[in-house]
Amino acid sequence: MKENKLIAEFMGVEDHQEMGEYVTPNYNTSWNWLLPVVEKIESLGYEVQIRKFDCIIFQLLDTLEYKPVIGSISSASGKMDSTYIAVVEFIKEYNKK
Repeated sequence: MKENKLIAEFMGVEDHQEMGEYVTPNYNTSWNWLLPVVEKIESLGYEVQIRKFDCIIFQLLDTLEYKPVIGSISSASGKMDSTYIAVVEFIKEYNKK
């Protein structure tokens, strides 16, 4: 999945091994994989709001106002799917800079 590879590159993960075997990062199916990505985004000065069916990523401006970087991403599949999509869109925009 090219989106998982994009996230892995953003996270600095080239190969992930568990117990001597390569494991494909499952950012799209596991909070254990996805939440560290959210934390990294927040460590870069952004705020990630995860709600029931959508996710929004904001940047805090010098004026102490929030500017949406990635608007409301909604998914009928729930918060993990909407968060995953928002994270992928954020990384694409972040990489353009």
